[in-house]
Amino acid sequence: LTTMMIGLAMIESLAIYVFVVAMIILFANPFAANFVH
Repeated sequence: LTTMMIGLAMIESLAIYVFVVAMIILFANPFAANFVH
């Protein structure tokens, strides 16, 4: 049970980290901004 909880916590923090990095790339990258518009 403890190992499963640790695994879920790692997966959750990894998902949050990837989401934050994606947001930073989308909003801070001028090429991505030009591509969206």
